[in-house]
Parts: sequence; C-alpha cells; structure tokens
Amino acid sequence: MKTSMPLCATALAAALAAAAFGVSAQVAAPAGPASLSITRLQTIYLRCADVATRSPLDAVDFAFCAAVGDALRDRAFDGSFERLIAWWHGARTPDAAPAEATAGDAAGGRTDTASLQSLFSE
Repeated sequence: MKTSMPLCATALAAALAAAAFGVSAQVAAPAGPASLSITRLQTIYLRCADVATRSPLDAVDFAFCAAVGDALRDRAFDGSFERLIAWWHGARTPDAAPAEATAGDAAGGRTDTASLQSLFSE
C-alpha cells in the first residue's frame, strides 16, 4: 500500500518533534549542526527525510536528524515549523526515494547506522 505524502510529512514532523523532547545522542561533529551552513543543513535534512521514508531511523540517527531539523528551522525559517515543511514540500524529490535502493534497504534496514552523521564531514 502506498503512503500518501501528507501522511509521510506528518510522520516525519512527529518523529522530529518527538526527538526534540527526549532523545539524546552524541553527534559526530563537536560543534553540532550550529557549525554548518544553511545550505548544508538543508542537504542533510533532505537526506534524513529520504532515508526515513525508506526505513525506520535508529535512535542515534533519529536524534541527529532532529537536531539538524531544529537548527534548520531556527536559522533558516525563523523558528517556523510550518515554513520548514513548506520548503521541504518544494525541495524534496518524492519520486526518487522509492526508485533508489541502497544495500541496507534490500535487507529491510540500513547497514551503516552512522551513515547520516557522516554527512557532517562531507
């Protein structure tokens, strides 16, 4: 069964909000998302959203993506979650996610749990 995009957006929003209220994790970069440019935060946020639509995030990646989302919301959208989601709707490539599969996806999960955090160093 195909999931509707509003449902995916709502699920992503709920996941990111939940992370902000209680999941903590060590982030690979010492300065965290605050040290990244807005363009880099946008790139990472889109990657997080793409990965999350294919498989559940583990707790570490979940917290990482939430921190990136919070930083992006605060720095690029003046704290407005609604503006962040509106930007995401225009910036995402919804048809690309199902067509692309990574090695971990074929087995029902990602093989590298630190894959999203490695985006700090790219």
